[in-house]
Amino acid sequence: MSYEYIRYPVPLGADSIITFTTDFGLRDPYVAEMKGVILSGAPMVKLIDITHSIPPGDILACALTLERAVSCYPPGTIHLVVVDPGVGSERRPIAVISSSQIFVGPDNGFATLAINESDYKAYLIENVRAPSGRVSHTFHGRDIFAPACVHLARGGRLSDLGEEIEDIVKIDVRKPEVSVDEVKGEVIYVDHFGNLITNIREGDIKGLDRGRWVVRVGRKWIKGIRRYYSEVEEGDIIALIGSSGRLEIAVRGKNAEQVLGISPGNSVVVCRL
Repeated sequence: MSYEYIRYPVPLGADSIITFTTDFGLRDPYVAEMKGVILSGAPMVKLIDITHSIPPGDILACALTLERAVSCYPPGTIHLVVVDPGVGSERRPIAVISSSQIFVGPDNGFATLAINESDYKAYLIENVRAPSGRVSHTFHGRDIFAPACVHLARGGRLSDLGEEIEDIVKIDVRKPEVSVDEVKGEVIYVDHFGNLITNIREGDIKGLDRGRWVVRVGRKWIKGIRRYYSEVEEGDIIALIGSSGRLEIAVRGKNAEQVLGISPGNSVVVCRL
């Protein structure tokens, strides 16, 4: 892919889109401050909240959220991401373009699952000015990342932000062990409903007769892999391929994490009945 012709710097007022993904919550003014900086410099952009409810400092949860969300947005969308437990340290501020989507945030692996590993470019963010003229050690979202988004939304090039880099941080997302007789994986995320999301993808069990296999999570055995929640009764445990394309464990109408006492890191095995 040639990045020379990608329309990532959309001119001001031409329906630029900037999304927000943070662990800030909505109680404090942090999100509003970043939006204020952006609207002060690029008042015609569209601001979209993906979520501000990432568990504090949970980079894997952030990566999983972006993996699902960014493919729904048009080319040239700018994704501002602030899940940044290393703020103020030596970790680098970066901007990355991959598959015509742009990511602006800390170099801590947040975009690991959202970028194409064989087709991306990354740049340091060095050449921006904080609105107050001084960068806070604890709020790079407002003082570095938001101004970088303004630069891009106004038509600035990624290369104007700083030097190109090749060694961006990527988090290690464990892959399941796949064999003829079983697939061994683990719970990696719990969603808002308490459903247990695993690292086992639909492709890992493709071709299996879903009705003749069982799923073991903790001390529980679940017969078959279903297609939708209403195939079981209220309060029953169910395994199914969710909208993320990953194997999920749920309890219909209840919170599976609480009912089963299972959390991220617990093993999940799909095996023959």
